[in-house]
Parts: sequence; C-alpha cells; structure tokens
Amino acid sequence: EDGSTYWYSITLIEPVDIVEGGAGRRGASSPVATRSQQFPRQVPHGFSLLAQHGEWPRDFKKRIRQAVKDLLEREETGLLQPPRSRWYREGAISKIEGSGAPPQTVEFSVLADPNGDLSDPNDFTTVQADLKFSGEHTLLYVDQSTPQVCLTDVEAGELGQVFENQIYITNHNYFGTESDINNDGKVAMLLTPVVNLMTPEGTAATEGAIVGFFMPTDLLPHLVSPAVTNGMEIFYSIVPDPNSLYGNNFPKEKALEVIKGVLAHEFQHMIMFNYRVLVYGHGYLSNYIEELWLDEGLSHIAEELNGHQVSNIGRAKLFLEDPGNTNLVFKKDDSLENRGAVYLFLRYLGDRYGNGIFKNLVQSKSRGMKNVEKAAGEGGMELFADWSSACYLSGRGITGDERFNYSSINLREDFEPLYFSEFDLQEVQLQGDVKTMSPEFILMSVPSMSSLTVSIECESPGRMNAVIIRLY
Repeated sequence: EDGSTYWYSITLIEPVDIVEGGAGRRGASSPVATRSQQFPRQVPHGFSLLAQHGEWPRDFKKRIRQAVKDLLEREETGLLQPPRSRWYREGAISKIEGSGAPPQTVEFSVLADPNGDLSDPNDFTTVQADLKFSGEHTLLYVDQSTPQVCLTDVEAGELGQVFENQIYITNHNYFGTESDINNDGKVAMLLTPVVNLMTPEGTAATEGAIVGFFMPTDLLPHLVSPAVTNGMEIFYSIVPDPNSLYGNNFPKEKALEVIKGVLAHEFQHMIMFNYRVLVYGHGYLSNYIEELWLDEGLSHIAEELNGHQVSNIGRAKLFLEDPGNTNLVFKKDDSLENRGAVYLFLRYLGDRYGNGIFKNLVQSKSRGMKNVEKAAGEGGMELFADWSSACYLSGRGITGDERFNYSSINLREDFEPLYFSEFDLQEVQLQGDVKTMSPEFILMSVPSMSSLTVSIECESPGRMNAVIIRLY
C-alpha cells in the first residue's frame, strides 16, 4: 500500500561485535532506536525547492490531475455525450488558431481559484495579454496589468528565448512531441498576476507557491465549456513580484530561474498528456494516464536535462538523509523526499541504459513499474535492488560495475551523504521499520576470521528483500 510502514527484525545467529558507521551522525546508545531518534527531519524552506513543489502547489496539481481523470472517466462511461471527435466538439474554438501571424493581444481564460472546479466558468477569470515574444515554436504573452517592476519586455523576451532555443529542443529530444490541436505549430506561455494570487499571502515561505502549471482541459475543448478552456497548448506562470504587490515576495532573479525550471517540468507533462490521452486515448480515455510517481519523476528529469538541478538536489537530500522513510512507487504521497527518491531512481536508469529510456517511458501504453520493466528489459525488484545498492556503492571505488555506479552525477560529492544506521551494539538483534519500496542501509563490521549468519524477519504481509554487500 502507498506509504505503508513495515516492522523488521535482523537477528545474528552467531554473536559478534557489531560496529556500524554512517554519514558522521551520532548513533543511538541502545540496540533499538526509534525512528525519531535516528532520523531528525530537516525540511529546507529554500525558495527554489518549495516554490513549485511544496505542499500547497502539490495539492493543487493533484486536484487538477484528479479532475481531469474524473472528466475522462465520465466520458468513458457515457455520462457525458459529446461527439466522439478526436479533438473538437461542434463550436469549440481556440483563442489562437492556424499558422498565420499570431495576434498581438489575446483574451485568455485563466483558473483563478486553486480549489475551483475546472468545469465551472465562475472559477475562471479573463485576462487581456500582449505578445512579448514570438518564435518558430514559442509564443509568450504577458498580462496587460503586469507592472514593469515585476517584468520588463526584455525579461519576458529572454524567457521566450530560453524556451525556444533550449527547453523546446531538449524536451523534444528526450521525451517526444506535444500536440498541436489549434494547428499553429507553437506552444504558448501566459505570465499573469492571477497565478500569483492563487497562493495565499504568507504561504510561499512555508508551504510553497503555485508558480506555474499546465491545464490539461486546454487540450480537451471537446469535453468542457468554451469558457474554461483556451483550446491550445499553453502554460500559465506567475510574474516576479519583488515588492509583494500580489501577496508573496518573489525576488526577480530567483523567480525568473524558477519559472524556467517550471516550463521544463510542465512541458514534459504536456508531452506525456499528448501521448497518453490524445494519441493512445483518442482524447477521451484515461486508460493510459501514467502513474503519479513516474510522471512527476520524468518532469524532474526534464528540469535536470535543462540545467535546473538545484531543486532535484534538495529533494534527493531529503531521501538520502532518511531512505527508509520514503516510498519510491507512490500513488498519492508525492512528498519532497519521495520525489527525491524517484529522481535518483530515474537518473540511475538513464545512466545505466542511456537517456533514450526516458522517451520510451513517455511513449508507452504501459504504466508504473510495468512501464519501467518494459523499457529496461529487467524485472522491477531487480532494478530496485540494483539501484538501492548503487545509492551506497556509487563513487566509493568498491566496484566498477555500471549497475552500481552513477555516471552523470557525483552522488558522494554533490549530494548530502547517504544515511546508514550507526549503532554500537552488544546485542545480536536489530529492529526497525521501513516503508513500502524504500531501502534501509545497515553497515556491519565482522571480526577477521569470523563467520556470521543473518536472519531477517518482517511482519506479515510485508516482503523484505535483502542485498548483502561484502566490502572487504
């Protein structure tokens, strides 16, 4: 089950002295330490880490995800009965259509209530926005109400250039192509204070902020009212707000960098949605929507591939300081530490099989671990065991086997040290607990010329697997 915790006990059949070492932390004095004693929680509140992925924005994105699934499932069961057109119902139009010159000013519909109904026009507002950048693949619009102190035309143009010349190309190379339901060949971005106002004042510093998002209903105009969709490929983002005009302080330099990472992240979601819903699901089936953990993990990989690694390192830090308290294959609990685990797992797959595996994961009808198994050609439990081993072995010079080493990141120097249990035991039994699909690391020192038999017991219905690594 998602987030379930299982108790385990390790018994040494032949008593020996055990000395366990870790990442420089002081161990417990008793043979059995509680989780709170072993693993003090230290969740950083840095702007770049929490900005998009704190509790508030994660809950918002999950509401969108669930609302879209509900919409598609109602369509599948016949509760909604629009024509079975792949893209448009009769009368559905896009705010921008065709390959001609894009309009200089557009009136967009924008969700204004983060708790609102994606199908209710009362939860949306209209925004007049001006075109600030137009490229071969990119349109960037800025809300006319945005003051220059928040965003200048030059700064808006630079954001457009980054998407045009870097993010668009990188995501195409590693994930695939987005849809083009309005036949203009471009992806649009709207920067508006409406997004700033979706985060309650004072929330950003502690629970995160809604910095930007992709609205799947913009690609489902055949299923919703024209008042709640723009009928095109579009992202929404905050405007920098160094003077807290809209409630939360978003320093300009940091905010612009975070927005770039958000665009890379959300563009992966848009590409994934194209394949899983519009292509394989023909615009009205939810059968192929990827599981939350893998979809979000691939978007974190998109951040990295586009040079925005700070948040990934922060999330991975939380996993590494308490690996047994995470859950790799989560369905609901997309906590920062769980996301850190998924990022490191997918980064491991990319290093082991090549970054081409990410495109295979996106362009697949399989879901979750079955999707990973198909792309890697290896069983999920074997991959999990190899990855868990790599979290400890990588960069230590113990083995050169590529199964146990990262090649694209320096796990030991660029990330926080991996925590493994630190005890000075005179007893022969160690007890602890570990969450579903998470690894626990224990170092045992056995005296020279001694033998040791280890017995591991786990509460039913848990299944505990063990990897034993002989270090010397």
